[in-house]
Amino acid sequence: MSTEAWVKSTLPRPPARVLEVGCGDGRLARALKRRGYDVVAVDPRAPKGAIFRQCRIEDFDEARRFDVAVAGLALHHVDSLAVVLDRISGLLLARGRIIVYEFAWDKFDRKTAEWFWTRRSALKPKIRRRLAGRSAADSLKKWRRTFDDLHRYPQLRQALDRRFATRFFAWTPYLHEFPGVDTEAHERRAIETGVIQPLGFRYVGQRR
Repeated sequence: MSTEAWVKSTLPRPPARVLEVGCGDGRLARALKRRGYDVVAVDPRAPKGAIFRQCRIEDFDEARRFDVAVAGLALHHVDSLAVVLDRISGLLLARGRIIVYEFAWDKFDRKTAEWFWTRRSALKPKIRRRLAGRSAADSLKKWRRTFDDLHRYPQLRQALDRRFATRFFAWTPYLHEFPGVDTEAHERRAIETGVIQPLGFRYVGQRR
C-alpha cells in the first residue's frame, strides 16, 4: 500500500478535521479536501490557497482543534522535536491522533550500503555523486555525512512516545523512493530476507 493510501486508510471518516504538518506541494492536503475532510496544511513553502498556511508549525496556532495531525517526512529535520511535538499535541483534541511516516537514516548500515551501491548505475547523476561514492564503504560514509544533522530514529521515537500512546507501528521500505534504485517489492523482499535494513516507518499515536 502506498504511503498516501495508507494515510487515507488510517484517518477517521470525513469531515474530520486534519492538520498536515510539512505539506510540501500540497498534493495530499488537496486530495483529503476533495474527500470531504476539513484540512489545514502548514509549511513555510506551502502553496497559496484557503487550506494552506505559509509558516512553520512552531508559529502556527488556531482556536479550533484538530482530530488528527499528519506529519510526512517532516519531523526528522525540525530544530526541536520537543517544541514541534508539543505544538502538534496542543493543537489536537483530547483523544486526537498523529499519523507519521518517516525514514530512519541511521539504520543505513554496511549491508544496506552494499545493496544500495550495486544499484548506483541506475541512480540520477546528482544522487549518485551525493550518496553512492566509489565503493559501498564510501557510500556508507557519504550517507552518514549527508544526513548526520537530521534526527535519528531513537530520538524521533522517544519524542513521540513521550507525548503519544502508540496505536500502530511498522517498518517499511524507503530506498525505492530514490528513482532507479529498485522497486518497492524488490526492496521489501531484501528486507524480509535480511539483506538490508528497513529505513522507512509508519506510526500512529494517540495524544496522552
